[in-house]
Formats: sequence, C-alpha cells, structure tokens
Amino acid sequence: MRCTRNSLILTSIAIAALASQLGAQNRVRAGDNSVQNMMPAQRTFAQEYISAITSPDIERYKKLLHPRTRACINEQNADFFKSVFERRVNRVARNPQTRVEKIRDFKMFHPTRSNGLTYPARPSHIFHIDLIATGSRQSALIVYSVRENGIWYEVLPCPSSKSLEMMRESQRRDAAETLRARALADSLQDPLRAEVITLLQVEGPVSATRFYSEATQLDLTIARRVVRALEKDITLIH
Repeated sequence: MRCTRNSLILTSIAIAALASQLGAQNRVRAGDNSVQNMMPAQRTFAQEYISAITSPDIERYKKLLHPRTRACINEQNADFFKSVFERRVNRVARNPQTRVEKIRDFKMFHPTRSNGLTYPARPSHIFHIDLIATGSRQSALIVYSVRENGIWYEVLPCPSSKSLEMMRESQRRDAAETLRARALADSLQDPLRAEVITLLQVEGPVSATRFYSEATQLDLTIARRVVRALEKDITLIH
C-alpha cells in the first residue's frame, strides 16, 4: 500500500502496529538475542495493560501512561490524544501473548523527533502484545515503555504544532478516502461483489484486497478501504 512517510509515523503511534515474532509467550529477547524470563513487574504491567485496553474506559487506560505524557496533554493537542486513546481502548483479545524487547538503538526515534513528536521520557523497552495471534484477523500493539520508581508506564510522544497539522491533514485525507471507498463499495455489483465477499470470508481481507485491486486496477490503499466497508456490511447483516 502507498502511504506517506509522515502518515506512517503518526499511524505508528495512533494505530496498533503488527508485532514481529520475537519469541514465546512471557519471554524477553534482548538486543544481543539472549532470552530471559519476563520479570514479574513486566508481566503485571502487561496484564494490567491488556485489561485496560479491552475496557471502554479511557481514564483507566490513561493511568498506565507515564506522568510526563499525561502532563503534556492540553487543549491544543487534545484531538491528537483523543485519536490515540480511542484507538487504544475497547479492543478485543483472544488468548493474548506478550513479548518484551529491550531497546538497544535509540536512532529509531530520530524520524519521530524530526516530525515534531518528542518523547517526554525515554522508552527503554517495547512490549509486543498480540491480542489475536492466529488466523486472518490478527491484531497487535506495540507499546513503548519505561520503568520508573518500580512502576512500568507506556510513553506516548508529545506533539508539536507541526505534527498536529500533519495529523489533521492526514485526517482530512482519511475522511475523503473513506467516503470514496464507501461509494465504491455501494456501487459494486455481482459477480465481482460476490467474489470479493467470498474471498473475504474464506481467506481474509488481504486476499480479498489483492483480488479487488487487480480486478479494478485500483490502488491497494483504496482497495483495502473498500474491503473494510464490505466487511462492515457483512457484520451488520449477521
């Protein structure tokens, strides 16, 4: 799918990123590839985190954020954090798995800073949480975290005016593309519609998206949005 670098950076914060397979459940893989048992405090944080994000209570989730992240929330950036919070909570988890990776190279945060997003506390670890780890409906989160005074917190970056404008422009484009995808889904006729829905139900959204994109010569990004619209239609019917 085509996506701008800026929107990818913002999406990595606001949307759950797909975790790589870094080891078995309740394991830590350090940067030198050594494997250790997950510490009790890490396991407790992961359990509390999963419990919070599978609840619709945003305030409960916010308690797991680093105090300096919470301190940087204000009227000017409220919509930025509202978008993050709404995407974090009310998630579905089936046999969730958690892995922890220690951050060895902090250069990974350079693109974030260059786009006006600054972490108020330096993350030391990444919690990879697979909420749904099998099948076509995989769902995962990447949680940048640090331990202070014996307590683990998630660290979210504080946005500058530059990153806020980038986010708002991305939201405007997103809204326009969503409307276009909805119109394309509504106008889709059989037999193509039936073929796409069958693929969606049998093989999942990736296969359905590729098939629809090839059949219509549409970009994969808009094709994925059309398939998502069809997926919502199926859910409503059932």
